[in-house]
Amino acid sequence: MAAGNPLDDLATLPPEVLAEVVREAEIMIQAQLTASMASDQRAYTFAGLVLAAATAALSGAVALVRATPPDTELARIAAWYAGSMMAAGGLTIATAWPRRFCVPGNEPKNWHPDEWGVPAGPAQNITRARVEQATVLQSQIRQNAAANKAKAVAQLVGFIIAYGASIICGVALLQVLF
Repeated sequence: MAAGNPLDDLATLPPEVLAEVVREAEIMIQAQLTASMASDQRAYTFAGLVLAAATAALSGAVALVRATPPDTELARIAAWYAGSMMAAGGLTIATAWPRRFCVPGNEPKNWHPDEWGVPAGPAQNITRARVEQATVLQSQIRQNAAANKAKAVAQLVGFIIAYGASIICGVALLQVLF
């Protein structure tokens, strides 16, 4: 970590306050991890639902095409719906794929004096260690927030695709039937 980081002023805080800053940052990273795992669960649940709907719609499309006489108009609607549900499911599953995410804790190698933002010696004390840790945690919090935001946006797009396809295909189905 480079000296002169934006959180150097934290060194002026009383030790117990600085310890609280680090503790709360660690709690925030844990909360981000929990939220990310919950998002993964939503993605898998939603994907299971829409992929089951896609399977049913695709089976219906095949049955409609093979019927005597074939009903190609309804088969097209069912196939379009199945494709949309597969796209929505695939997009939401992709949001749960493993990717870089900062987790709580620190590797012991990061405590090596060469890793500090100040030269070895008296400047490397517990206050400086907490400032260094706060700086790392701040960076991790920002990275996690960006990762969670990207995941949320992609899931929302998947939800919109599924919802839009349901409305569009529902209206098309009603027009064909009535």
